Amino acid sequence: LEIFGLEGENKDLLLRFLRPLVFSSLAGRWLGEDNYLAWSEDITLSSQENLQLADLLITKNFLKRSVIIEAQPRVGIGIWCQSQAPASELATRQCWWFDEQGVLFREAPFSEGYLFLKIIEISESRFILGAKMLTESALANLNEILAILGKLNLPVKTAEFDRRFQELRVTISSGAKLIFSLRFNPVANSGALQEVLDKNPLHTINYINLTVEN
Repeated sequence: LEIFGLEGENKDLLLRFLRPLVFSSLAGRWLGEDNYLAWSEDITLSSQENLQLADLLITKNFLKRSVIIEAQPRVGIGIWCQSQAPASELATRQCWWFDEQGVLFREAPFSEGYLFLKIIEISESRFILGAKMLTESALANLNEILAILGKLNLPVKTAEFDRRFQELRVTISSGAKLIFSLRFNPVANSGALQEVLDKNPLHTINYINLTVEN
């Protein structure tokens, strides 16, 4: 049995999830979970069963009589926090790492600073590990917004999400606030944003509302 993509105790944790699935099959019960014939290449794990994996591939080498497991760990691209008060106020917050697919897969600290993207949602919504914090279309629009900000070299100081209005309110390092809608592709307004920035020094801008398409 060979496992690629994981190290140490993460390998042991994965096997703890997989072995019962192997043993639940007729071949597994008859041959034993350590026999390569008992392993199926169709075994899958739901996100709830192993939150740390984005993908899992099982193949069997009949010549070597071995099982090869290739695991792709989830990579956190940002932190999603839930709060019942604005970011500027003290409040109890719960935070989770999310990956490029928008899956909340591990608890995270409410870190200060700009080392990682941190988005605070002010709401009563309840999230569980393994869930997605946004719909597919809203997540795609969020990624476009982040790409636009990166291209324009606008470092994010704080970011708040209003689920009711599907708005992302970003404060950049200069103090200017940019308000985006996640209901449509922000590329439609990127030209207008560029034009405003070209004509106005950042320190003179209070806010730019980009929630109306075109």
